[in-house]
Amino acid sequence: VAENLALRNELERRRIAVEFLHDAKLDSVHTSQYHFYGGTVVSNSIIKQHNYFTLNVGTKDGVVPNMPVLANGSVAGIVLTTSRHYSIVISLLNTDMRLSSKLKRTGYFGSLRWDGVNYQTALLSDIPHHVDVRKGDTVVTTGYSNIFPPDLFVGVVDNVEVKGGDFNIVRVKLGCDFKRMHYVTLIEDNRRHERDSIEQNLRSTDE
Repeated sequence: VAENLALRNELERRRIAVEFLHDAKLDSVHTSQYHFYGGTVVSNSIIKQHNYFTLNVGTKDGVVPNMPVLANGSVAGIVLTTSRHYSIVISLLNTDMRLSSKLKRTGYFGSLRWDGVNYQTALLSDIPHHVDVRKGDTVVTTGYSNIFPPDLFVGVVDNVEVKGGDFNIVRVKLGCDFKRMHYVTLIEDNRRHERDSIEQNLRSTDE
């Protein structure tokens, strides 16, 4: 697990280095946009309508609310609250959670939510009916929410659940097996506050 985290962080540093080499206009000081932390699941639920899980890392480890959480490389949830040594994560298996997701092959996006039925699947809504959706299509994050980076693996299309009207609802087989979660990866976005600030300013001018 430690080696995997080290490799993720090294890849991010190398990405920034390549970006710098290809753009002379960038500032002379560069930091990686993302930093990756590790944690272990110490408590988990999947049978409720509003599920959460607990991690053995907290503020002393650099964990803060709204950090995205991955398990086995797939989206698992978002950090809700932290103490010094622990974090509570709102699980993707929570009917209140919405995840901006897209079909990787076509680029069309919608909102993914768990319908509380099967811990292995969720529903992707707002996909226009004319879009060619195929079983096995990859579903990833859009990056629109300013919590999850873009293109994180969510799952694969199982079938089109509802057809007709302007939009379809697609059933997605989730990549994360919530019954086998143990080690997780948390992602820190070093540019998040900057984006939050500029978007908040835009919202203020619209009010």
